[in-house]
Amino acid sequence: MKCAFDVIGSHYDTTSIIWRCMGAKIGKRVYWPGSGVYYPDPELLEVGDDVVFGSRSEAFTTDAHGSGRIVVKSGAMIADRVVLLAGVSVGKRAIMGSGALAKRDMTYADGTVWMGSEGGEASDDYALRSRFLQARLVSIHTLLAIIGAGYWSIAAVVGTQVLNQLRIHLPRLDLLASGPQQTFVIFGLIACWFILTLVLQAVVVILWVVVMKWIVIGRRAPGSYDWDKGSYCQRWQLHLVLAKPL
Repeated sequence: MKCAFDVIGSHYDTTSIIWRCMGAKIGKRVYWPGSGVYYPDPELLEVGDDVVFGSRSEAFTTDAHGSGRIVVKSGAMIADRVVLLAGVSVGKRAIMGSGALAKRDMTYADGTVWMGSEGGEASDDYALRSRFLQARLVSIHTLLAIIGAGYWSIAAVVGTQVLNQLRIHLPRLDLLASGPQQTFVIFGLIACWFILTLVLQAVVVILWVVVMKWIVIGRRAPGSYDWDKGSYCQRWQLHLVLAKPL
C-alpha cells in the first residue's frame, strides 16, 4: 500500500477513497500523513470531517482483550506518534498531542487537549495550562522579535551617525563637498561602517549563542531525556528561542 500511495499521493481524498473501499468510515477533507496511519482493521475505524493525522500515528483496533471501534470525530487532530487503542473515541475539535497514548475504551471530550503518557494514558494537564503558556510564549517571542529587529538595525544607525560626526568635527576633510562624487563618497563611507558594524555584531551573536548554550542547556551527559520527566527538552527549546531572533 505504501508504494501505491507514493505514486498516487498519500495526503488527501485518494487515500480516503481507498480506505472507504476497505470498509472504514472516512469523512471529508481528511489529511493523511506521508508516513501513513497504521490500522490493521479498517472496518473498525471511523473518522469524521476535517480531521488531521500526524506522522507515524497508529490505531490498534485489536489487542489481547479483543477488538473495538476507534472513532475520531470531526475537527479533531491526531498529532505525530499518537497511539489510539481499541474502543477509543476522540471528540470534536479535540487534540491528541505529540506522543499521546489514548487508553483503551476511553472517551476524550470535545475540545480537550491531551499529550504524552503518564501512568499508561495521555494527560490533560496541558489543557489546564495552555492559556497561560500561550500568553507567555507570545510575550517572549514578541519581546525577542523587537530586540532582534533593533539589534540588526544598529549597523545602519552607526553608519549614518559616524558620517554625521565626521562632517561636524572634521570639516576640513570636505567629505561631503558638492559635486558628482558626493553620492559615491557618502555611499562608500556608510557602506564601510555598515560592514564593519555587521562583522562586530556577528561576533557578538556567536558569543551570545555559545554562552546561552552553556547557561541554559549545560553539558549533556549520556542517557535518556524524556520530555515529561526532566527539563532538558524544555531548556533546549528555550535555547533555540533565545538564539532565533539573532
